[in-house]
Amino acid sequence: MTVSAQIPKIKLPRKFGTVWNSLRPYQIWYGGRGSAKSWTKATQFLLKAQSQRYFRGVFARDTQKNVRASQFQLFKDLVRRFPCFHNQFTFQESGMRITCRATGNYMMGGSFEQPDTLRSVPDPTDFWAEEPITRESQINRQDFLDIVGSLRNPEGVQTQFHFTFNPISMQTWIYEDFFLKNLYDCEKLFINYWENPYCPQSTIDFLESLKIIDPKRYRVDALGEWGIAHEGLIYKDWEAVDEMPEPDYYGVDFGHTNPAALVQAAVRDEMGRPKKTLFWNELLYESGHTEASLIARFREIGVKKHIPMICDNESPATIEALRRAGYRAVPCKKYAGSVWDGINHVLDHELKIVRGSENLFAEIGNYCWDVLPNGKLREEPEKNSVCHALDAGRYAAEGTKRKPGQFYSW
Repeated sequence: MTVSAQIPKIKLPRKFGTVWNSLRPYQIWYGGRGSAKSWTKATQFLLKAQSQRYFRGVFARDTQKNVRASQFQLFKDLVRRFPCFHNQFTFQESGMRITCRATGNYMMGGSFEQPDTLRSVPDPTDFWAEEPITRESQINRQDFLDIVGSLRNPEGVQTQFHFTFNPISMQTWIYEDFFLKNLYDCEKLFINYWENPYCPQSTIDFLESLKIIDPKRYRVDALGEWGIAHEGLIYKDWEAVDEMPEPDYYGVDFGHTNPAALVQAAVRDEMGRPKKTLFWNELLYESGHTEASLIARFREIGVKKHIPMICDNESPATIEALRRAGYRAVPCKKYAGSVWDGINHVLDHELKIVRGSENLFAEIGNYCWDVLPNGKLREEPEKNSVCHALDAGRYAAEGTKRKPGQFYSW
């Protein structure tokens, strides 16, 4: 699809042409990863700023950090890449303001963690919510209603609210209001990576690999199917948080073909909480490591040598290498029923996972008890569960049951 005859070098997946000129007040582009949803929406906003007589936009994500690293950076990349945008826009870092020099139209970035930033543009025409549903959180319905109430302008330009997302979970008000009840006049486009001829081969290879290594995640991330609440979900109650306290322990799940995972853990007494709070923060989730390269990565990311480290006991040589490198590494304890005991020890805490722990969030939504032929749940996770980060977190939590003298000191 060529956007217009005047700018023939911007080519987008053809399927977007079916909704490109839609004037419906709500626009939802959803589906699998690698389908160019965000790239195309950012292009559309730049073209609106260039061509409309009046355009004022807001673009937003869950946090200021994420909107700056994704949408704001994406606009910069597009302006740098395509000649038709060269020298046409100015970027103001403060407020993430982007202004079209020829028209004076502009847009600004904001976040749902700081609602005031979403109302900083007077008389807006367009609002773009990128990834309003993630494995960590979702946009609040009340925030959405407040934003919709502010979408008006004295110029008579049709206002639009834009969503672009991967359909992580049906357990959201977005699914309920826009898909189940169809409360709004909405233009919906479902698209996947194979409909994007410009999808990088590396992305295709990764998504295709999920068929084997994580079929549940493949259905959501690659096929773009709505995520569902799985029967027998092990960790049902947890909270995404922004801050990680000083860690008490590390947990390590080794892997070479499979990812090696490193997770921080901290346990705190929080006022008014009936249980102690267990914090998890993912530091590493990478495959292909040898003993030497794993230790090098630990040094690179600043793994502290004085903090106890509980490791998968199936690689004693790697544990010994970590100890020689100065880390307080010990094997985890495995016995009949140890997984059950470890999971229940985690469940004895209020679990909080630090935002940015991508694979912890991905795994926790699919980690289920095994189901017996009679329909009853077995006290073991499903066979072939993808749980490298979760295992690392469980090993780290095991540290709270050990006496200080059970860790090596140097």
